[in-house]
Amino acid sequence: MLRFWAIIPGDPVQAEVMAFKREAASVLHTSRALRSPAHITVIPPVRLGLEDAVSIDQVISTLHHGQDPFPVVCHGFDSFPTRVLYVGIPDQECLVGTYAGRIHALLNDKLPDLSLRNRPYRPHMTIAFRDLTEEAFLQGQKHFAERRYHREWMADGIWRLDHHGHRWVAAAFLPFCGVDRPNFSEEDQPAKSASL
Repeated sequence: MLRFWAIIPGDPVQAEVMAFKREAASVLHTSRALRSPAHITVIPPVRLGLEDAVSIDQVISTLHHGQDPFPVVCHGFDSFPTRVLYVGIPDQECLVGTYAGRIHALLNDKLPDLSLRNRPYRPHMTIAFRDLTEEAFLQGQKHFAERRYHREWMADGIWRLDHHGHRWVAAAFLPFCGVDRPNFSEEDQPAKSASL
């Protein structure tokens, strides 16, 4: 089964970014991004059995013993040529250098196919990708370039998302130190109809 690990914001950021995804789907005729909640990927999708996924959950949970929740800033819109439009996450040391870097170093031996050490890590929240045509991509760049968006929220842990049919489901929450319950809940997940 395909699985990935991500930081997922709660509301109002979750609702706002999902609204951007729905807007992109309506205006640009792209819907793949609607298959998952708004998130910042920490470990990209990889095909793993449940036992291996739980093993990675345990490694991440061990790291979380000393990890306090940290602020995340969303600012504006940007893109990766020529198929990804996203909400920007400015370069933040606690996310890029410290947290994700430690996870990638710990997991590089468990996930050698991902070559986590060799991939630049650019945190973002995707609003359109993959099924976005080149023409729609250019239209989307212009459409979102004129928009302003700025939010700050607290990252409270990592979720493992599992691929079920045509959508990603938040399957396991790995909280940071001192977090009792997540900002995001299973009820906030995209509806099955959003995956069409």
